[in-house]
Amino acid sequence: MHFTFEQQLDGGVLERTFTLGDVPGILWTPAPGSAPTPLVLLGHPGGLHGMYPHLVDRARRCAADGFAAAAAELPWSGDRPRPASAGTGRSTRKRPVVARIRPPVDVCEAIVRGWHLGLG
Repeated sequence: MHFTFEQQLDGGVLERTFTLGDVPGILWTPAPGSAPTPLVLLGHPGGLHGMYPHLVDRARRCAADGFAAAAAELPWSGDRPRPASAGTGRSTRKRPVVARIRPPVDVCEAIVRGWHLGLG
């Protein structure tokens, strides 16, 4: 993990942006000197920049309760690259949903497999 930026927020919360391999993220920790803190992973439906106001609000609440919080950029969102093959597979899987018909079993399995692997 490589920290790329650090700032102190109100209430003593330390916010640090990081990269872990090629995955960017943000780590918030309670005021320095507090006891070892458990980590809460914050989920979000999109890019870190767009979700920042919601994430920092949740992270501040976590810190107030003595927890550290972290959020990582999801695959294919924000600045993370998307494979060239992603659009084709995704549109194939979405077609039955858009048409409001029951998708074939293989499409359902591909959707579940894709979501599980962060490909969906």
